[in-house]
Amino acid sequence: MVVGMCLFSFNIYAHALLGFDALRALVPWGGGAWIVAWLLLLVGALRSSPARGGYDLH
Repeated sequence: MVVGMCLFSFNIYAHALLGFDALRALVPWGGGAWIVAWLLLLVGALRSSPARGGYDLH
């Protein structure tokens, strides 16, 4: 998630604030990595839900 956020956000800030445009091609990769990270977080949360016996609060 951190890698995706850095690739996506840093390149946008670098372009907007510094005019640095050399790494513009990494923005979609960063966005994609960020989306994949959120989906994996969702899958992990669903797999450990109490309805499936993932954890016990007793």
